[in-house]
Amino acid sequence: MNGRDELGEPGDREQGGCSTVPEDLHVALVTPWETGGGIANYSERLRDALVDSDVDVSVVPIQHPETANPLRFDETGKSIPRVADIVHVQYEAGVFGRLGVSGVCTPSFYARLASLDQSVVTTLHEVHRSFSGLGTVGGTLVSARDWVVERVALIASEAVVVHTDDVVDILRERHGDCGALRKLRHPVDDAIALPMDRAAARNAMDVDTDIVLSTFGWVESKKRYTDVVRALPDLNDATYFIAGEPRYEADKSVLDDVFELADRLGVRDRVRHIGYVADDELPTLFGATDLAVVPYEQVTQSGAANTALAYHCPVIANSLPAFEELANEYDCVVTYDDPDALAAVVREATGGDAKIRLRESAKRYVNTETWDSFAAETMSLYSSVGDVQGR
Repeated sequence: MNGRDELGEPGDREQGGCSTVPEDLHVALVTPWETGGGIANYSERLRDALVDSDVDVSVVPIQHPETANPLRFDETGKSIPRVADIVHVQYEAGVFGRLGVSGVCTPSFYARLASLDQSVVTTLHEVHRSFSGLGTVGGTLVSARDWVVERVALIASEAVVVHTDDVVDILRERHGDCGALRKLRHPVDDAIALPMDRAAARNAMDVDTDIVLSTFGWVESKKRYTDVVRALPDLNDATYFIAGEPRYEADKSVLDDVFELADRLGVRDRVRHIGYVADDELPTLFGATDLAVVPYEQVTQSGAANTALAYHCPVIANSLPAFEELANEYDCVVTYDDPDALAAVVREATGGDAKIRLRESAKRYVNTETWDSFAAETMSLYSSVGDVQGR
């Protein structure tokens, strides 16, 4: 495999570690763009942070993300500027073609990159150990797909960026000594303003219960909203906001199931779907919220969790490795294993001392894991690969 001999760890954030990057560095950023999804938003923040650091960035939008035809998908590869020193691919199988399973255009795309005289960096956004929810056949098929696309990215890239130790472990278990791997912690978006005063925010949101819980982002079937609904009978002083709209047609039934359960449990009046929340409304939402609940069935990284933390709002999440890692490092995330214990976890996290500690930890996390520091680490990575060296 290409790459270096050791796992790269983040360098000194104060020094930035990018003094060797040429002033005229040109990066082609291959990514979903203007789609409203998490990777598109991430890519926009990365583009802005790199541009602010005087890197020339050309965005190459992924065209025809669901095509089954590699030749049609190749329009994306043909759009990469030949003057770029680095091609940085924001990879998730779901936007690299589909024929039964997603990602079918991955091998042909990376084969094209290999034919170009440019250094390749890939960020792997979704890496999972297993897919138990898909059943035996479906899980085996998707796991085999993942092994192939991961292998292709690792072989074709001078560096592969991941965001958690768990993903590093998974890739090493599957592929052996992955010298190309670089772990860089997922940064936090800048808040557009400080969160609104709690009392004013709750008045604006028309809520007067002692505890406010919110789940933010696309409404998706992989989020276990029902965990929170089932906890509400034991949290009779709590309101639950669901912010966002269904992402795909198949997700439209998710809210119906949530409301049906809420009716059955007698808590329908305390479960509110507030729809899409614009950026300028986030200070109000998170000013009113005590805990942002991120109840994913399976996820590698959550932009919604980072958005909540940007507004100093602590997060409660099911105990997936990415959240456990963040909880251990920064203590701004609380995790739960058993949905039946969620009410007790909420009570403890919203108590006086715990509430103050979690919010202070969220501030520390936000002030450390910034896009500026991430851009500096990314530029240092660029300086270590391919044709950038010795320019």
